[in-house]
Amino acid sequence: MAELKKTSVKSKVEAILFSTGHRMSLDEISKLSRSGKEDVSAALKELQKEYDEKQSSLMLVEDGDFWKFAVR
Repeated sequence: MAELKKTSVKSKVEAILFSTGHRMSLDEISKLSRSGKEDVSAALKELQKEYDEKQSSLMLVEDGDFWKFAVR
């Protein structure tokens, strides 16, 4: 069950960042995904790792307390 929640949070976070097209704070992402900051932070780190490992043309960038998708 915890793994299902983790996947759900990660999917929400990815969709939020992709659809907004601009950098967002951890607070904004948490609010929009209706998830706790710890869960969102873990999802962001995992997504960042996944995008790096698959060498996608997109990368997830952390800038202080803000996150965004960017083109490599």
